[in-house]
Amino acid sequence: MSDKATLIEFGFTELRAEKALRATSNSGLQQALDWLEAHSNDADIDDPISESSAPPPPLFQQQQRCTDCGKQFATPELAQYHATKSGHANFAESTEAVKPLSEAEKQEKLQEVQRKIAAKRAQREEEARAEQKQGELIRRKAGQDMTEAWSA
Repeated sequence: MSDKATLIEFGFTELRAEKALRATSNSGLQQALDWLEAHSNDADIDDPISESSAPPPPLFQQQQRCTDCGKQFATPELAQYHATKSGHANFAESTEAVKPLSEAEKQEKLQEVQRKIAAKRAQREEEARAEQKQGELIRRKAGQDMTEAWSA
């Protein structure tokens, strides 16, 4: 089964699976899952793939290991993303191969990504409810002020 088919089987849309595989240069399922986790809330995640847009040049040219935290990255894009998000700046070239995930690890990683997406969605819904409640309070206050103005 191809990585794209596996991602679709995991519940990702075909577009998201294709974007993840392109962004990670088809370097494997683990890297695609990491990319999807990192970009699941991007505003343009569900926009069609633009053939004319070229990705920015990578910060690193081969596998890297963060010497600040010891994490290893299979693609330059993942190392660059880590550097941006963590503020770590010390990287060294690595000859150690990133081991592929077993089926159990794939399932665990998928569940973790799905939990994070659900938590983020719940947080956004809670914020929307709070905004709606605040808007309703403002509307009621405006109605009361208008009633008082008419009564006076």
